[in-house]
Amino acid sequence: MRHQLGPRPVPLPLEVETLERTQQVGYTREKIIFNPDAFSSIPAYVLIPDSASAENPAPAVLCAHGHGVGKDGAVGIVEDYQKQYAVELAKREFITMAPELWNWQNASL
Repeated sequence: MRHQLGPRPVPLPLEVETLERTQQVGYTREKIIFNPDAFSSIPAYVLIPDSASAENPAPAVLCAHGHGVGKDGAVGIVEDYQKQYAVELAKREFITMAPELWNWQNASL
């Protein structure tokens, strides 16, 4: 299988930029952008419960969006069928990350 996949890409240092930080009831919502490879940038929201800290770490959940409005529905910025599930998890003390899936709306910012 490795032969069909081709060579493994060279690992890059993780560069994350925080674009905005908004305090919500029970959690903080951060809009970030990171470069998973040399060719793309991925915007994402990270929701951090108020109870989480270096001394009190929280479990994390990756919240992949469906085919609706993208990550904005998962984090409650717009209403859609996803029912802001990343927010509901953050209120239950999970750190959540909702990235814009590759090649979806703003994923090439």
